[in-house]
Amino acid sequence: MMKRVLFVALLLSFMSLLPLAAQDIVILTEKYATYDSLLTFNYPMGWLVDGESDDFGLGFFVIANTSQAVETLRQNSERDRNSPLDSGEIGIIFMRPRYLTNVFQYGSDTTPRDALIAMFGASDVFDTDDIEDVTIGDYPAARLDAADERSAGIILALDLGDGGINILAASTTPDDLAAFTPTVLAIAESLRFGGDALQLLIHDQPIWTTNWSPDGRLLGTRTTDSSSQESITRLWDIETGEVAQEFEGLGVKWKGDNSQYVIWDATAGTVVRDAATHEALFTLPAATYADWTADDTRLITSAFAASTVLLFDAADGEKLTFVDAKTSFPTLERGGTLVQTREGTSVTGEAVIALWDAASGDNVLTVEDALTITWNADQSRALIVTADNVIHVYELPAANEVLTIPLESTGEFDELFDVRWGADETLIAANVGTCPPSRENCTLSLSLWDAATGELRQRLAMDEPFRFAAWNPEGSRVLTMSRETDRALLWDVASGEQIAVLPHPDHLRGGLWSADGSQYMTWSNENIVRIWDAETNTVAMSLPHDLPVKRAYWNADRTLIETETEDGGLYFWDTRSGRLLLRLGHASKGTTDVFVFQDWSADGRYLATWLGSNPLVRVWDVKALTDVTRMNFASDPFTFTEYVDRGFDAIGARDYATAVTNYTRALQLDPDSATIYNDRGVAYYQLGEGQRGVADLQRAIDLDPLYVKPLENLGDIARREQEFDAALEYYNRALELGDNAVIYNKRGVTYVRQGLYDEAIADFSTAIELVPDFGQAYGNRGFTYYQKGADFYAEALLDLREYARLFGDNAAADLMAILQELEAAAGS
Repeated sequence: MMKRVLFVALLLSFMSLLPLAAQDIVILTEKYATYDSLLTFNYPMGWLVDGESDDFGLGFFVIANTSQAVETLRQNSERDRNSPLDSGEIGIIFMRPRYLTNVFQYGSDTTPRDALIAMFGASDVFDTDDIEDVTIGDYPAARLDAADERSAGIILALDLGDGGINILAASTTPDDLAAFTPTVLAIAESLRFGGDALQLLIHDQPIWTTNWSPDGRLLGTRTTDSSSQESITRLWDIETGEVAQEFEGLGVKWKGDNSQYVIWDATAGTVVRDAATHEALFTLPAATYADWTADDTRLITSAFAASTVLLFDAADGEKLTFVDAKTSFPTLERGGTLVQTREGTSVTGEAVIALWDAASGDNVLTVEDALTITWNADQSRALIVTADNVIHVYELPAANEVLTIPLESTGEFDELFDVRWGADETLIAANVGTCPPSRENCTLSLSLWDAATGELRQRLAMDEPFRFAAWNPEGSRVLTMSRETDRALLWDVASGEQIAVLPHPDHLRGGLWSADGSQYMTWSNENIVRIWDAETNTVAMSLPHDLPVKRAYWNADRTLIETETEDGGLYFWDTRSGRLLLRLGHASKGTTDVFVFQDWSADGRYLATWLGSNPLVRVWDVKALTDVTRMNFASDPFTFTEYVDRGFDAIGARDYATAVTNYTRALQLDPDSATIYNDRGVAYYQLGEGQRGVADLQRAIDLDPLYVKPLENLGDIARREQEFDAALEYYNRALELGDNAVIYNKRGVTYVRQGLYDEAIADFSTAIELVPDFGQAYGNRGFTYYQKGADFYAEALLDLREYARLFGDNAAADLMAILQELEAAAGS
């Protein structure tokens, strides 16, 4: 039997589960997540977990308050023996509900007493009269003391409601139930809702769509029977997890003020209902789609088969406009004055974008073979791209074509992608896809046209083609990335100049800008999401994962960063500190390339998630879950930042022991901080604990291979220990991540110590080119010229003069002595 590796742990409190003493002591817990993240449970902080001991993910778990207790229980299970725990030790064995259901055939009507009889009845080691019906917290339960030859203690069966029956075997003195009841409650509360999910909404068919009410109280879901094609729309009460209303229909949309909602159906009609009473207010014709306009004054519906779009007065349902438009999802633009429609190519083979006057129903513009439309900021102009790779610019509402920009072919298969307004709408930008005749290894380049004349300004002169791009909100900068390379390139759109090269240890997978343009993020195959400062183009924080990241976002108010890994795991990080606050799981062990559908409530509190072809919707109170973690962090005497600041001040005072203490406490609050491992590594080394210092610096590199500082510090340590080859190796690795004048200078010093003067001079010169006022590099280069002999005294004199000018009274005495010697020689 194999011991599973702990998948992820983060700190949580469960104050709502425990009665607090008069002094309001906060009892902290940790969270264990199984390898597939479908099962999580809380247990007291400082306790230990021995993971699942079978190869099928069914699950026997052992948790205990000492390592000896864990080992005793594990060996009891593996070797079929009954060694008791020492006094004061508590150990608990429990199982996944799925295991119990599969093995013992527990059903929805199984009681806790039935569960214990089913588990132990065949062994005939107890009498059913020995079972005691009890209540643990609010959970009905049954208790059996010392019932099994390998379980010296208490066996509890808990009824978790929708979570099924769970068995917990507590190996401790039967009289000590109170000692581990808080742990039992924490586990039960975690299991009850399938991990940390607020609700599990179970359907009889796969989920197609979801839609939140504006107040976040109701979630609409649509399912469709694959055989009958019958669609059902349900409105779920999030507080209770019960179905509030159920209708035949293809979906639901709420009015912006939450007073009404509309349910539409292709045959039964479209019904507008009162959101409070659910009474029908009026009925509109059958439709395949319906929605409210942005100002809530009108309803717009489409009947795709009939090729019509209808507009109605939202107050009484009176029809206002009929539009003969072939579309399934119409939208209103320009404050509701124009209807934008697009005909699906799967129906007629044609692609059409048409604009309509919503008041009169008159057609304003129709563009054949049109693929996309992009509006400028005030929606006075639109870019329409046609299938022949031509960009058309129209002025609205007159719909006059003012500009036509054909794509200049390079003789290969070119195609326009992601056409947009850029650089304050003075430019039109587009990714241009280029493919060889084989249609393999297609790449992208970036073209820029003058928005007034249509003149091609330039194609960015890139060192390599890219596969995808990320634009800042103003359209003034763009990141280009490729899955085949290990760097991202940052460009200024107006000038076409390359601003920065951002190296990564592995191939890039994606990038995104924040809404305010102050940061951008990138992720690559080495399982790290990096947040970059857009002003300095340096890494502000690193977010480590266990698997490659598929997607990453900032939430609406930028308090959270959400990331998704290949197994469907969702991670939520604190934007300010980079701490992992929450992880939600969906997939099974070893499953990759899982796509999780997501739907956030309007206030950003609740998240509904489901997998494709799956009848289960999980609803998470993300705000509550992350707030608990933040509160847990905040319960510490000092915050993470304060511990870091105290450590920094101690370093400045050369009080390295205090620095180590504070950095260690900071790492307890944020165990994946590469920055703090680097800083503690330096403090350990200065304290004389070199082995610990090097281990911390290596850990910092493991957490973020792009972090230059620990490589620099390891090089410094090796140089001080006169391990010059090792020092060069670290400095070389650091310089592979980008030019750095300080590291060139340090590598140059290392070369000098090895007598490699020409290599040293080259490095000092590079440092000066990067930082023209780098006084230390001038001094080092001057000293190196001096070491080479009299033929180089002139060069040494010039460098040391510049060094003296830059450092003034702070210049080193030995270098000033050499300068005086050279000055005297030059004077003679």
